[in-house]
Amino acid sequence: MKVKIRWLLFLVLIVALASTVTLSRYMTSVSGTGTASISTVDMKATSLNFSSGELKPGGSKTFSFDVVNFTGTNVSDVTQDYTVTVTTSGNLPLHFDLSGAGAAGDGYALLKDAGSSTWSGGLLPHTAATTHSYTLTVTWPQENNAAALADEIDLITVTVRAEQATPAG
Repeated sequence: MKVKIRWLLFLVLIVALASTVTLSRYMTSVSGTGTASISTVDMKATSLNFSSGELKPGGSKTFSFDVVNFTGTNVSDVTQDYTVTVTTSGNLPLHFDLSGAGAAGDGYALLKDAGSSTWSGGLLPHTAATTHSYTLTVTWPQENNAAALADEIDLITVTVRAEQATPAG
């Protein structure tokens, strides 16, 4: 019996050594360091709360707003394409003239009837604080002065939508 136990222990020892040597060939140890960085995205349109106030037939009202790619000293690390959309509820026969001052909108004007108008083509560069200024002129044509429009109100909404630009290449 002692011989059988000895052989059994010897066999277990051989199997343990063999499996350690066999399996150790497939073990690898690697060490290293790395750095991850995340790009900051910053875009803001300022002063988008407008009131048409006392707009009457033959009158117009002008609103100004800026589209920027920074807040304080934080500047966006990615280039951004953006669009400007002007929408109304359509209760009044308003015309819109959206014009840009600066790199984004030089010489650009958008003149539409009531409803929705979209301008696309705004581009805010990366890592350079940039301000694009716009002026929206809302006009109520003199010839649209029906008495039925006297008590109407209209909601004018300006929406600036930005997304990360696709890199050229």
